[in-house]
Amino acid sequence: MKSYVITDNVSTLVGMQLAGVKGELISQTNSFATIFDKVTKDKEIGILMIAPNLIEQNQEKVDEFRFNQAVPLIVEISGPDEYANNRNKIAETIQKAVNISV
Repeated sequence: MKSYVITDNVSTLVGMQLAGVKGELISQTNSFATIFDKVTKDKEIGILMIAPNLIEQNQEKVDEFRFNQAVPLIVEISGPDEYANNRNKIAETIQKAVNISV
């Protein structure tokens, strides 16, 4: 099975292509829904990586697919901008659960 990436960040797309993963750059001329439908119908794709902000903008469509289909597995992939702004979510979860700062 193959992997595929849908992103709106050129750096993410180039990095994934250098690793041998094909993908699509979402711009104003092509819509997420069209590309998402095309990719999810491709039986060779087993993992679909999507930028977090694209998932947020299309949450309903992505959730509907996740709940009704097993393949491809949809994974959120952070680009350079999201990674730099990303907080330690595991530490936050532990802190909320046990009220101890990690």
